Amino acid sequence: MGKPAFMEAWVGFLLRFVPSVETDGFRIYCPPAVAAPILKGLNLLSGLDARRYRRARQYAPIIIGAGPTLFSTRTHRSYISVKDLENEVDAARVVVRMATYGYFIRQRHVSYSGPWRSGLEQICGREELRFLWKVTEATLADDVARSSYMSKWVEYQLAVMDGFRLREYGIERPDRRQTPGEGAGGPRWTIRSAQDAVAAFNGAFDRWQGRM
Repeated sequence: MGKPAFMEAWVGFLLRFVPSVETDGFRIYCPPAVAAPILKGLNLLSGLDARRYRRARQYAPIIIGAGPTLFSTRTHRSYISVKDLENEVDAARVVVRMATYGYFIRQRHVSYSGPWRSGLEQICGREELRFLWKVTEATLADDVARSSYMSKWVEYQLAVMDGFRLREYGIERPDRRQTPGEGAGGPRWTIRSAQDAVAAFNGAFDRWQGRM
């Protein structure tokens, strides 16, 4: 995962001329308008999820506000597309994903190749869902609203995995209407905890792969 070596070297040269801001161990390279949601996202993450914030600071401290969104296995830089910076929640969840890549690649020495490619993407999806549950606990008092909000994020993570598998392996997911647990209208799952969100994500993903 990442850009070719010559591109990474060229990016490294260009970063000398790109505006940057440093905060609490992070260095963010991008214009101020792009940096603003990243800074707000980091502030949100530090307030809601100190453990994942510390992981981001340790394993993904270099952030470049330019896409496409990816973590460089070569330089350990995090590239974040402006499309993923529409608000502070989006910014924070992408930082969580980058930190998860960083932890497994830098600390656990996992190679982003072979079966680990799909596995690591699924782990990142689960980590985002666990963080987003903390967002619902802080912002949504109603159980139904939290369940609906998280159901949409489970669907989003499934779409991310769909795109990854289609792009990397040419495997297309069957029509979603055939996925167990889905119905017409309303939330597809009842989600009352982060564990429920992860279980819904894992269950739907595993079923269409024929593992359940």
